[in-house]
Amino acid sequence: MQIYTGNPSLIEILAYTGFDFYMLDIENYLVDVETMEPCIRAADAAGITTLVRVIENNPGLIRQSIEAGAQRQHRK
Repeated sequence: MQIYTGNPSLIEILAYTGFDFYMLDIENYLVDVETMEPCIRAADAAGITTLVRVIENNPGLIRQSIEAGAQRQHRK
């Protein structure tokens, strides 16, 4: 599931309805780093994995996403 909202309650609902993961899209929507952190915390509490789609290949933004709790994806 791809989410375009910064509402942690909706992310909890995804977890409780059986989704294993979701992608928080901060590239195409107005979800920013400050909004991202509460969403990731809610997801962790509910047991759903967070992937973050960042706006650009910026090491600082990627690091912030990972430090907030998002999962990393390794490219081969």
